[in-house]
Amino acid sequence: MKTRLFDALFHIKRIFCANNSRLIGEIVCFSTLLPLLFCSVLSADVPMSDAELLPGKEVRITAPKTGKTFLVYIPVDYTDKRPFPVIFCYHGYRGHATTWPFKKVGKLGEAFTLYTQIAEILPDTESCRAAKKSAMRLAAKAETELERLKDAFDKKPYAEVTKALTAFRDKYGNSIFAGRATHLLSELLNAKADALEARAVAAETQKNYARALQLYELYLTYFPEAKRYREVQRHVKNLKNKIETQ
Repeated sequence: MKTRLFDALFHIKRIFCANNSRLIGEIVCFSTLLPLLFCSVLSADVPMSDAELLPGKEVRITAPKTGKTFLVYIPVDYTDKRPFPVIFCYHGYRGHATTWPFKKVGKLGEAFTLYTQIAEILPDTESCRAAKKSAMRLAAKAETELERLKDAFDKKPYAEVTKALTAFRDKYGNSIFAGRATHLLSELLNAKADALEARAVAAETQKNYARALQLYELYLTYFPEAKRYREVQRHVKNLKNKIETQ
C-alpha cells in the first residue's frame, strides 16, 4: 500500500512552553489522521506495507530520501468514521522523538483541554466542531462526577470521599475540573477539621482538659493543611501552659 501527496486546506496552531517561547508542537485542525498526512509529506511515495497503522500502536517510519526517522502514534480511540486532529510534536535540541505524552490513557483533563484548544482554531470546520463536541461530552461527564462526589460528603466516610476526590483530580489534571476538585478537597478538609476543633472546644469548656488536648492533638496530626491550623497550634501551646501553672 502506498500513499500519495494530496491537496488539502488546514490551519496550524503553534503551541509554546509556558515559561518561554520555545515551540513544542503544532495542532492541525484537519480531517485526515496523521499517518496519511505525515507519510505523504515525507515522500510522494512511502511504502506502507511494513508499517501497520493500528489504533494504539506506535510506528517508526524512515524517509527514504533523507534517512530521517519519525514516530507516528495512532490514538487508541481512532476510527475512520470521523475527523481526527493531527498533532506535530517537536523535541528539543539533542532530544529524541517520543510519543509518550499522547499515551496517557484515562487523563481526561488533558484530553478536555486539548479538545478545547483544537475547537478554537477554526470553529466552523468539521474537525474542530467534532473536537468541541468531545470537549462538551467530557465536561458533562466531569460535572456529573463532581455532583456525585459532593452528594457523598455527608453520606460516606471522610477518607473514602477524599480518596475519590483525589482520584478525580488526577484524572482531570491540567483542566478547570482539577482546580474545582482541589477546592472541594479543601472545603471537605476544613469542614472535618472545624468539627474536630468544635469537639475539643466543648471538652475544654467543660474543663475536661485531658480530652480537649487529645482532640486538639488529633487536629494537629491529621489536619496540617487546615486554614485554622496555626491558630489551633498556638491555642494548644497556651492551654498546656495554663494547665501547668494550675
